[in-house]
Amino acid sequence: MLNHTDVEESIKQVIREIALQHDLVLTEVSAELDIVDDLGFSSLGVVALVAELEEALNVNPFDAEGVVVTDIRTVADLIEIYRHCFTNSK
Repeated sequence: MLNHTDVEESIKQVIREIALQHDLVLTEVSAELDIVDDLGFSSLGVVALVAELEEALNVNPFDAEGVVVTDIRTVADLIEIYRHCFTNSK
């Protein structure tokens, strides 16, 4: 099971990978950045990101009741959703 630091680092790594695939240049990936406005992800990029995170982390937090993709604005939102998912699966 991933700890909180592992979850955050995994998410940031997947963000970098998807950004590269979508020809986005990222100087940094930090929690407070907005995925669309600051990192430049399109709606298609966000979908690719969510799909890749599901594969990389082997969990889909959006299966949980009350968790929807539209709740995600920042990197911190993603981190929190996945951390919560791993915490509740213990």
